[in-house]
Amino acid sequence: MPVHLTGRMARMDAILEISNKHDILIIEDAAQAASSCYDGRPSGSWGTVGCFSTHPLKNLNACGDGGFVTTSDKDIAESIRQLRNHGLIDRDTVGKYGFVSRMDEIQAAILRYRLKHLSGLVQRRRANARLYRSILNLDVILHPADTPLEFNTWHTFVIQVDRRDQLQEHLRSVNIETSVHYPVPIHLQPASIGLGYSHGDFPVTERQAKRILTLPIHQNLEEEEIYRVATTINDYYGC
Repeated sequence: MPVHLTGRMARMDAILEISNKHDILIIEDAAQAASSCYDGRPSGSWGTVGCFSTHPLKNLNACGDGGFVTTSDKDIAESIRQLRNHGLIDRDTVGKYGFVSRMDEIQAAILRYRLKHLSGLVQRRRANARLYRSILNLDVILHPADTPLEFNTWHTFVIQVDRRDQLQEHLRSVNIETSVHYPVPIHLQPASIGLGYSHGDFPVTERQAKRILTLPIHQNLEEEEIYRVATTINDYYGC
């Protein structure tokens, strides 16, 4: 179950090799990766199933919670259609116990409109990311570059820095809002206690969780706003 986090797709060629070798199905978590591509193939097309979110904060966004699934498997597609609608085969026949997960018509209409403008939105976000990278001192502020195989849609723009909490407070003091996605690794969440992990078991993940900071990247930013955010960060580190 690879996760295409922040709009950057996982290394699907390597994951596909593992899938083929061990006969394991792939379910792509593409919630943050609508229109993202890896090696020319879009998110949701590599696995048996791709799962997308249309939450209001996503690049392809409705005005309420929503989502959709992609698959080329007819049986899975039919099963999902039943599950989302009480398990109904027709109005009077219940084939399996299901849920009420239908998307209402208003959200669908909004998404049809948003879909027409998604490409332009992504291009604006990609331009914002390029501008950030041209200004930030990448010798001090870690931000991995995309590989030639990646087409990143920049759901979020995440840097890694030392003294992250102090930087975030400094930015807040000059009215620059940032976020941390996500401060607590999965293995240290209360829900994971039964798995038997503790602090120190995944040191790379734990170190990143203390250093990551999400900067504004949305398509409505002006260039001078990006300059202000980036130069304020550079100045904080004296670079």
